[in-house]
Amino acid sequence: MDLNNSIVQSSLSYQCSNCQSTIATLWCESCSNHYCSTCSSDIHQHQAFFNHHPVSIEEGPLEILLCTQCSKQELEFFCHDCATDIICGNCLLSTHKDHNFVFINPATKDVVAEIISDSQNNESALNEKLNKGLEQINAIENINREKIEIFFTALHKMLDDRERILLEQISKIERKNKNVIESYKRQLFSHKQDKVPNSSKIFKILFSTNYNRKGIQVKQECLNNINEIIDGICYLQPSTRILHKIEGLDQLEIIERMLKRIRIVEEELQSRNTLTNRNPKLQRFLTDNVDNKKQMLRAQQLNNQDMIVIAHLLRETTALTILDLSMNKIGANGVHSLTTALLVNKTLTKLNLSENCIDDQGARYLADMLSETETLTELYLGNNQIGASGAQHLANALKLNKTLTILQLAGNTIGNEGVKYLGDTLKTNKTLTQLYLSGNMIQDEGALHLANAFKKETILTALYIAANGITERGARYLIDSLQHNVILSTLDCEFNQIGDDLIRHMQEILMIIAACKKDGDMENIRLKGKKGKAQVFP
Repeated sequence: MDLNNSIVQSSLSYQCSNCQSTIATLWCESCSNHYCSTCSSDIHQHQAFFNHHPVSIEEGPLEILLCTQCSKQELEFFCHDCATDIICGNCLLSTHKDHNFVFINPATKDVVAEIISDSQNNESALNEKLNKGLEQINAIENINREKIEIFFTALHKMLDDRERILLEQISKIERKNKNVIESYKRQLFSHKQDKVPNSSKIFKILFSTNYNRKGIQVKQECLNNINEIIDGICYLQPSTRILHKIEGLDQLEIIERMLKRIRIVEEELQSRNTLTNRNPKLQRFLTDNVDNKKQMLRAQQLNNQDMIVIAHLLRETTALTILDLSMNKIGANGVHSLTTALLVNKTLTKLNLSENCIDDQGARYLADMLSETETLTELYLGNNQIGASGAQHLANALKLNKTLTILQLAGNTIGNEGVKYLGDTLKTNKTLTQLYLSGNMIQDEGALHLANAFKKETILTALYIAANGITERGARYLIDSLQHNVILSTLDCEFNQIGDDLIRHMQEILMIIAACKKDGDMENIRLKGKKGKAQVFP
């Protein structure tokens, strides 16, 4: 340690002039002494020192540098052997007389004093800059807060205004439709009153003596009037479905997608921060197999927390196309992690989540993903806990999805209501070719919903509805619809309550459908009744 550094360090702290044992923190100009906070309070509480005003030691004058040992005499020598002691002449003779030392001349003291003064000035300047920096940070924070408040106030106002306008448009459309129906009812009633003869008049004619001649005349008159009524109804053409485009709905959907993207980015950052200490064994396995196109993790006791690791893989991989997570313990939270990652994944085409703990909320997360994904073609959700609400979410997603070809929902509890949602979607969906609904308690009502879908131009080629309690009534609904369908070639009705005669009839229809196809391929025709074994799961 050199001389200048030692002198500077010795000057940066002063001992209390009163107790001589504590570092001084205050300077009293009236006393011309440095004090610690305790001694300053004790001394200046007396009335004689009432006019004294101690200040912080940094505000006091630069004091004469004192000996580091006795703190009484002015510095005169620097001891090389001790390396840190700057001492007076008395201490040199008493404790350092045999050491290697040098004399500190007055010029050196002046330089040291100037250095100390400069360091104190620099410290003050630095503190001033730091305080200004804090003020700037606070100012920027206030500006940002104000911007956020202004933005969201404007956004709330815009949304409120848009909600009011949309509700007004809907009310206007409702009033218009009601007026159309009421007008039609008035015209129909007026037409009936004008054309239908009075019933008492008819009875008088029928019971008159000239019954034969008059009866034939009245009969013809009635028929003519009925035909006129029918012609009038056809002329009126009441509107049974009116399509209206409500301005503004598209913009709301865009805002919703933007907010969803923001949420996805936040959740991705959060998942990366919490990735550590998540099933190290699973992490090592995925790291060692990161380039595999298939990840078969069936029956590995994986839970929701493990899906954070899988989600990280889905974000990073450029090779994975098939992911099998069936027979694990994955619930809605785990599905949420997966679907958030799948929105940025561009390679996965097949996802198997059968035999887990996925409920309606999990189905909703999957539906949100299906609404936007452009790569997934096969989704297997058999033997979960998905009900009618979950089926509704999936059905709505399929109206937007352009890639999914296989949806496996066997062994859930979607019921007749859930099938209705799916049936409505099948009328417009142009990609789904295989639908598995076995073991879902859809019964005859559900069969009717599916039959109504088949009357439209669906592209579904395979439907699995085994073990649903469908009776011959439901089978007849399907038979009637199949006569309008030239696409369906696989219909699995095993373990229902359908007689063999109806089964044969349905099979004949399917064979005709296959024969009508250009390739004439009849190998894929599969229709099963009470007997035989159906392949419910792919």
